[in-house]
Amino acid sequence: MGIEGISTIFSLLDEELNKVEAELAKPNKRGFRRRARYLWNEDYLKELAQQIRDQRSSISFLLDCVKLNYNAGPSDVPRISSAAQTTLRRNYTKAKSFRSQQSSTSLRDDARIEGLAYQIDQTESLREELFNSEVYINARMRCGHQAEADIVSKPNAVSSVRPMPSDMSLKDNFCDRSTEAMEDKSDLQNPQVNNEKHFETSKEEMLLLEKIFTQQLPSRMLSLYVTEEGETADVEKWSSVTAPNIELHITIVQGNVSKAKMLLAKGLDIHSSANLTEKLRPITPLVRAVLGNHAEIVRLLLNNGAEVDQNFQGHTPLHLATASNYSTIAEELLQSGADTTKTVTSNGWTALYIACSSGFLNLTELLLKGKEITSLEMLSKSGYTPLLQAASNGNEKIVKLLLEAGSNVKSKVQERTALHIAAEAGFVSVAKLLIKHGAKLDANDSKSQKPLHLAATYGRHEIIKLLLDSGASFNATTTNGTTALMQAARYNDTTSMELLLEKGANTNLSNVDGLTVTHISARHGSCNALELLLSRAVDLEETDSHGYTPLIFAAERGHVEMVKNLLQANVRVDHIRDDGSTALHIAAKNGHKTVCEALLDHGAAVDYRGKMMLTPLILAGLGNHVTVIKLLLFREADINAQSKQGNSALHAAAQEGNIEAIEVLLDNGAFVNIEAETGDTPLHYAALYGYLESVDLLLRRGSNRSAKVNNSVWKGTPEQVARKRGFQDIADLIKNFRDS
Repeated sequence: MGIEGISTIFSLLDEELNKVEAELAKPNKRGFRRRARYLWNEDYLKELAQQIRDQRSSISFLLDCVKLNYNAGPSDVPRISSAAQTTLRRNYTKAKSFRSQQSSTSLRDDARIEGLAYQIDQTESLREELFNSEVYINARMRCGHQAEADIVSKPNAVSSVRPMPSDMSLKDNFCDRSTEAMEDKSDLQNPQVNNEKHFETSKEEMLLLEKIFTQQLPSRMLSLYVTEEGETADVEKWSSVTAPNIELHITIVQGNVSKAKMLLAKGLDIHSSANLTEKLRPITPLVRAVLGNHAEIVRLLLNNGAEVDQNFQGHTPLHLATASNYSTIAEELLQSGADTTKTVTSNGWTALYIACSSGFLNLTELLLKGKEITSLEMLSKSGYTPLLQAASNGNEKIVKLLLEAGSNVKSKVQERTALHIAAEAGFVSVAKLLIKHGAKLDANDSKSQKPLHLAATYGRHEIIKLLLDSGASFNATTTNGTTALMQAARYNDTTSMELLLEKGANTNLSNVDGLTVTHISARHGSCNALELLLSRAVDLEETDSHGYTPLIFAAERGHVEMVKNLLQANVRVDHIRDDGSTALHIAAKNGHKTVCEALLDHGAAVDYRGKMMLTPLILAGLGNHVTVIKLLLFREADINAQSKQGNSALHAAAQEGNIEAIEVLLDNGAFVNIEAETGDTPLHYAALYGYLESVDLLLRRGSNRSAKVNNSVWKGTPEQVARKRGFQDIADLIKNFRDS
């Protein structure tokens, strides 16, 4: 029942996933996503399906334990079965009931969707009620799996093992000053965590081996041992695991040096592996001794001919010892000739790289001793040298060791040097060391950003001072012409700006788009930066390559305080761009009411028309900005002003289907039958774009149903236009409307 129940749930989920994938492939996928976004997403379905598979495997294993009836009392069988079936039946019924209510692809009520979506998640109750049940844990414990029972009873336990620092992502963050600019990106599972995992596995494994060896455990119990992948061990494949070899592994786990000497004296194969399954890693005596931190046994095995560079899942013993900070063992391995140029298969990390990445000073010193260090400039698969990795961690002492050992201070990862990395992160002491050892102050990354640009972007004031005092170019530009001063202004960082200005940074430089530091301050609403610049007599009327002044930039972005500051500095309120638009046009188009108020208060022309004869009111209508429309009407804007094509604000509102805007305009005297040059009325536009409610409103307010379009693609009356467009309901409404 349990297995069948979960299988059925999984089938239902799989069916739902297929529906989602099928719907997303259709042309109207945007509409489907809007309807379904609160209920399912593809990744969640896949994750839940995987959880169901895992639960099914766990239940199957549990029932196998009971069937074998090893150390589990007869009364446990019905109790466990009943607990499993009750839980699974209830969740299966819940899922089936949910699916029968209505397909998620047709649900429309967002609130109802959210409520129903919560019901389908069965994983929490299954884990809590079954895996944490006392009868389940007791049965597992009686089968000799105390450690495994602990793990099951604490599914959300967090490892206390310190994670190894990982590579930093060096994606270009020049335009993103978030605190996640140096996002962690690991290209290796934590070796130390892995070692702990292997060691814990070894201890559990040896407990079971010891019982087998001492004949305390019947051979059929072996089939209860589960691998990390959740599969049952195959007893038939263990014939090569002889008792003496098992005894050697048990001895190593126990750390019994004298017994290990005795067993090795018998001539045992020191490269034999002992594992209960093929799925688990084949652990040799040397690897087992390294993972267990048994230095004397490591020395003993090496003296007896153990291969020092043997491969364990892509790691050498030296990698494992380094990742766990076992200095004594690492020294033993090095004295026996361990190859320091060997790399971890998955990521290309050398032992030196691991030590530097983890901040293990003693091990770094050990690995840098003696002969020429060939691993000093070896790259990980992500392109890092040990120096670059140490710099990204801000580890001054390790950086110093590496530089003194001859590391190349100019090496790069993704075109960034160690100084770029230190400057971005604000590691002052590391930056000082790098500069002292000849780091290039104005080195370029892929965007020609210098370390100074990164320091300004992230507000690293001490780094900025250090770089400037060391001779960095304060007017250096990136590929697009951006200076460090522009970056500091963008983020309203007056401290960085003052440091740069004191050294002579030029306020009149412009980037490839013609933007000066003043434009950038206005564009990003950096009022403090503007105040600082005003004391430097900057040009507030200068335009960029698109005719934007600082005022127009501030108006476009809705920075009302910046707009007020600029107006108080007496900038021209009606500066006209090449297309004839003013700051008021731009603010109205973007719906910035408070900005429009500030501009009007300073004398902006409410009805100024650009080249296309568009007024701010028409642009507000196109943008569906009702509050701006009301403001402009209150300031006596011409409600029936028409563009070059004869379109009015009412045409614009009808084209966008904005009921509230249409009502406001009609209530304030807009001509309901005003015609564009082509003869289009607002009713034509509402019919053309399929806005049923707008059509109804315009009809009720007196729109002429007989007006004809003579010079456009959609010729005819509003009814004819609607039929040609396929809006039969609108056409019927117009046809059957009673003028009364």
